[in-house]
Amino acid sequence: MINNQTSRILLTFAVTVILCFASVIDSFAFPDFAVHPRNVEHRLQWVTLRDTFRIDNSGDEDLEWSLEIEAEVDDWISVNLNEGVVRPNQHQRFVLEQRGRGINEDHVYAFMNFTSNDPTREEYTVPVVGHTVEYPRIEVGWQDGWGAWWGIDMNNIFDEILWAEEYSFQIHIRNRWGGAALFVDDLPCNNGYFELDPTEFSVAHNALQWITVTFTADQVGYHTAMITSESNAWDPRELNFRIVGEVSAVFRRDVELPNLNVDEDSDEFYIADLDSVFISSQRGVVYEVPVAPGLVPRIERTGEFFLRPRRNWNGISEVIITASIEDTTIADTFCVTVNPQPDPPDQFALLFPEDGITIHPTESDSLFIWQTSYDPDGDSVLYSLAISTGSFPVRWDDLADTSISTTILSYILSMEIGGEFTWTVKVSDGEHEVDAVSEFTNILAPAGVLDNEGIIQSHTLTKVYPNPFNNSLNIKVYLDKREQLCLSVYDLKGRLITVLNDGFVKRGENTFIWVPSDAASGKYLIQVEAEGYRNIYPVVLSR
Repeated sequence: MINNQTSRILLTFAVTVILCFASVIDSFAFPDFAVHPRNVEHRLQWVTLRDTFRIDNSGDEDLEWSLEIEAEVDDWISVNLNEGVVRPNQHQRFVLEQRGRGINEDHVYAFMNFTSNDPTREEYTVPVVGHTVEYPRIEVGWQDGWGAWWGIDMNNIFDEILWAEEYSFQIHIRNRWGGAALFVDDLPCNNGYFELDPTEFSVAHNALQWITVTFTADQVGYHTAMITSESNAWDPRELNFRIVGEVSAVFRRDVELPNLNVDEDSDEFYIADLDSVFISSQRGVVYEVPVAPGLVPRIERTGEFFLRPRRNWNGISEVIITASIEDTTIADTFCVTVNPQPDPPDQFALLFPEDGITIHPTESDSLFIWQTSYDPDGDSVLYSLAISTGSFPVRWDDLADTSISTTILSYILSMEIGGEFTWTVKVSDGEHEVDAVSEFTNILAPAGVLDNEGIIQSHTLTKVYPNPFNNSLNIKVYLDKREQLCLSVYDLKGRLITVLNDGFVKRGENTFIWVPSDAASGKYLIQVEAEGYRNIYPVVLSR
């Protein structure tokens, strides 16, 4: 058990703790002084003007207050009570009187200097202004109401303020209490993102003037603008107010690219400035175009976007353009229809007789031969051969084959005399005409005359059979002496298919067999070259 001495020690300690705690609690209790209104301004008249003031105590202790008046002119202001005590959470009233008799100044001033036992407001001053001339009195409001004393918050007017957008709202200037008209010469703003219209106006007594405020959100972040005034108000602060607002960052697609129609084989064409399609308040947007079938995209560093259809391509292609910044990607999709247009046939070359070769009229089955030209659209093509001897050319039109006998030279040259001639070929699909890439000049030797290389007339292709052929082709060449013989097969584009012989063969008749196991049906050229002799013979493979 605890003895009496211990009990007394514990009791004494507990009482000490309680007293200390009560003392600490008491140290936080104090009165809270407030006075309303916080300022007074009147146009002085011959009658006495009265304003009722209220002293509030929202604290925990009695409020003791006193008042002294400091005035420029004696006897124009007085109060019915200049001190008092206000219980916690209570208030007390007194009356201020203003008299205009004998006041000759435009303005008179006084200060009600309060003292109190509120440690936060031991001294407090309420200004009192009287004037003998008429001035306007001004209220500033917006959105069908009146703003907080510190100004207008645009984020309460608009749901969100986004970068690169323009916002407009209205405020109203009301001359409610004054007896004189309000004349505003200017409403300057210290923030260049704001514009006010009008900035010069007049407002009659108890009338209203609407002002449109336009804000251009060209910068992300918090904006503050101070609107000041140049007017005939007695206190210029009446027309001073603040506008605030926070602009949010933006990354969005602002324009939807339309579908397009272009013609096949069109030149590169401009699509859009992607910096105006995708709106971003941050720099560093990266644009990309995944593979678009049949189209070639190009994006400049400035954001300009171009497309070009691939050669001879037509159809519908879906184009996806993406814009990315940091971890965010947005996209737009549109379709490009490339309308088919007639394409000219492919170019081609002359094959035989080669440029500068002499032709002998005694050579049997000698041909003018040229490559096949293909039309990209699959249209049928026809050829025309033109031969000139220095005068106007002679043409043979509507040739379906890629060869024609050299016997047509008899139409423009004497086979007995011969002479130099130039020949070329054109191809047409009915709409376009394309020239061969080459033009050859040859000589027709006079009949019975050998060329300078000593053509051996006995070199002949004695027989090609069967022609057309199916599985194999027999070729017989007669030579009057042992010599080197080259026997080759070409297609109509001049590509080498195979070499049947390239070496010495015996005198007399030599037989060769071509078995085209992998060749497709069509026309081929058999080229025979021996000493001082060269000729080409067309054959047809029919599967």
